[in-house]
Amino acid sequence: MTYQNSDILSFNVAFNQNAKEGTDNYFNQALRNPFTTSATDLYSLSNNLKLHDDLSIGFDIAIGKNNFFDGNDRLDYQHEDGLQTGSVQLAYTPVKSVRVNFSAGILNEENSVLGLNGGGAFDMDDSKTYFMGTQFDFNPMKKLKLSAAYYYGNSQSAHKNILMNLSDIQSETIALKAEYQIGEGALFGIRANSPLYIRKASANFNLPIARDAKENVIYRQHFTADLKSEAREWDFGIFTTHQADNWHFSAESMVRINPEHQANVKNDYRLMFSFGFDY
Repeated sequence: MTYQNSDILSFNVAFNQNAKEGTDNYFNQALRNPFTTSATDLYSLSNNLKLHDDLSIGFDIAIGKNNFFDGNDRLDYQHEDGLQTGSVQLAYTPVKSVRVNFSAGILNEENSVLGLNGGGAFDMDDSKTYFMGTQFDFNPMKKLKLSAAYYYGNSQSAHKNILMNLSDIQSETIALKAEYQIGEGALFGIRANSPLYIRKASANFNLPIARDAKENVIYRQHFTADLKSEAREWDFGIFTTHQADNWHFSAESMVRINPEHQANVKNDYRLMFSFGFDY
């Protein structure tokens, strides 16, 4: 539901069962902010204020369920804790062919950190992620559009006890896309993106390993686990879409290098087709 009382100010109230899908088509999803779209059953309120012909500011707040495990039904069921987000966006259009969007905000997760959860002494407790990012769109010619996006987050967990302490988690995403209009309602494009990647994080453990047989003394071992992703995943795809009055078609050929940010894993190749009718 959208309310607009003028060309300057507008409000929007929405519900999405899967925020990753939103209102964008599939090929735009990698350009979206991962810290505000990793949710299901998401209720959101947003508004946009036009400050000048080339400048506008927007605010968003949303509540939903954690969906960082999208695609894994078992983990989705185990991690249905809530999350809340709030962000501010600044959109600047210096010339007609260029649009730059800056965003910053906070993500609050219940009992998890970027979807990571545990139990007992290793429970993650609540966490906060402070994020920022930018998206750049450029139309060098009428039928060609180039897009790039980068988002960075710093996650802080409330979990601290004698057995485990979790450091701040630094994460980021990168996405690039180029699309060309090859006909009326028809596009051809290429894209490259790196999904949410842990660039720096560690967990410090202080675990009991033995007890003195004569004295009330417990021996402990201290060690640190590096939580940085083994390797950076990169996804490369070539796609086409066709939209007519009563039907639509899309196809993509894609390769995933270092799937799930794992080193020494075979590349993942995909071929996708989608066809639909409106009636």
